[in-house]
Formats: sequence, C-alpha cells, structure tokens
Amino acid sequence: MTVTFLEPTAEIIKKLRSDSILLARIPSSSIHSSFPNDTVDAPGIYLTEGSSPMEQIVGSASRSSQILVGKSLWQLDSYSKQSTDQAKRIGLIACEALLPSIPTAGLFSLNYTFERITKNKLFDAYEATYTLYCPLREWRTRELV
Repeated sequence: MTVTFLEPTAEIIKKLRSDSILLARIPSSSIHSSFPNDTVDAPGIYLTEGSSPMEQIVGSASRSSQILVGKSLWQLDSYSKQSTDQAKRIGLIACEALLPSIPTAGLFSLNYTFERITKNKLFDAYEATYTLYCPLREWRTRELV
C-alpha cells in the first residue's frame, strides 16, 4: 500500500479553518496561506512557508514511491487592529490548534516559537509572528516505475 501525503501548507490551513476556538475570534476567510500584499485582514492569520530542504531515503523498504524526509518551517503572522495582546493571543491559539501533528501531511511533530510583536505601520495593525517548526517531515511522492 502506497501512502501519498497531502500538501502540508494546505493541510495546515485546513486544520486552522476547522478549529472552533480560533474561528470564535476570526472568520475562516481571514486565514490565508500567503503573506499580505496590499491590505491585511485584521484580525487575521497569514501563513508563509519557509525553506524545506528534503533528502531522499535511498534504502527504504518501500519501493513503490520516492520517499523524502527533512525539516520544515512556516511563519505564522497574526494581525489585530485592537492591540498587541489580541494579535499575540490569536497567533498563540492558531499555533496550539495545529499541535501535536498533522499526519495526513507527513508532519509528525509540530512545535512553535513566539518570535516578535510589532506595530506594522504599512498595514496600521499590530502583528505577532510565530515560527512553526517540524523537525521531521516525510513526503512520499510519485510512483516509481
């Protein structure tokens, strides 16, 4: 049996949009898989994927698919027009909603770290930034011929 994992960023967004505690504070349409360009949803969540170097497992027991493993990073930014506390709290709830893992995306151990909180002058909103970190991610790709 071959396992193909779903795209991790899309699965993270899906899990965020299904969390009732987070949705009590922001609408699901304000949870985005990109960095804001011209305007920002406040309150809102923006998830940006970082670099994810993956290495192939050469001696795998499974010969039906190409298996890659590696670490993964995402930046989660939460915005609020009200206060730094609200921005930080929304981001924290979002990070906690993703733990401990998302097996369907090959993310078996997710962690988060608070990075900073600022007043974003470009968007005239308070911004809290978190890093999502997965120390071991597995990705099974196409069928081998």
